Amino acid sequence: MVNVQFDEQYPTVRKQPTVSAKSGPLISLVIKLGIAKNAQQANLILIGATIILVLIFLLLLRSGGGAEAVILDSSIDPETGLEYGVPPAR
Repeated sequence: MVNVQFDEQYPTVRKQPTVSAKSGPLISLVIKLGIAKNAQQANLILIGATIILVLIFLLLLRSGGGAEAVILDSSIDPETGLEYGVPPAR
């Protein structure tokens, strides 16, 4: 049999990123996901994401969203083009 011996005196513990009690839930989330190492980096990432989202919103607003609004008048029959209740001319 193979003899395996470990000489470690202390258990290996992963170092978790620290989140201060004052930081908000978004900052905590960014740090827990491992995107940022501290609150300052998390703030910079969130500011950058906000700027990008605002730019996208402004571009969509400026382009009009790409669709035209169609207003249907419910009192007009789409088949005949006449108001409902009016018999077609013969």
